[in-house]
Amino acid sequence: MVYEGFLFRATRICSPQFLQDEINFLINVFVENGHERSKLQKIAADHSKVSSSQKKKELPKNSVKIPWIPKIGPKLRSIYRQNGINVIFSSTPSLSDILCNHKCPLPANSRPGVYKIDCKCGEAKYVGETKKMVATRVIEHERDVFHGRWEKSGLTEHAKNCNEVFDFESAKTLATEGNYRKRKIREALEIRRNETGPRQALAMNKDRGNVLKSETWNFLLPKIK
Repeated sequence: MVYEGFLFRATRICSPQFLQDEINFLINVFVENGHERSKLQKIAADHSKVSSSQKKKELPKNSVKIPWIPKIGPKLRSIYRQNGINVIFSSTPSLSDILCNHKCPLPANSRPGVYKIDCKCGEAKYVGETKKMVATRVIEHERDVFHGRWEKSGLTEHAKNCNEVFDFESAKTLATEGNYRKRKIREALEIRRNETGPRQALAMNKDRGNVLKSETWNFLLPKIK
């Protein structure tokens, strides 16, 4: 979360006497941008507890903590030991430690791949694949049902004869895949795994995935998480 990233940044660069003022400033800025003050305050309080607990972890007496540097590190340790000081080596920070990642996660169904849509009539479900964002393809299915374009897919054919409605808002991406061939293979596996092919009761898919011919591993697919 962007807000948490700013809290970590404030903790690192602010002097203790100015830290709370900086946190209050951050809270006010995020409130002005539509966030709830109570949630922001709770996150800040939890962050302060974590920071305090980390500060309490003090080094043992007569110890020093230094970054590990090849060749130099062992020599420094030898000199410190001669003076009765124990050396604790620490790893140098990586780029991921130095640079905060403020990117927000993408919304659900924002990538191409294989997806599943359930019908509220019971166990009926539809598995499909798309090179578009899954969310875009789900909207297309919804429009097809609304306009009565029943021939478009197995989903719309089911909708024509079903008294219930599809739970389009709960559509789920089963696998993210941009490659067409791999996507078609995964679709076939998910059709068999979810038992939505033409051999199953309440099935909506018109085929079982034409790219796969073998039936050898079918009994294992429902056991895969």
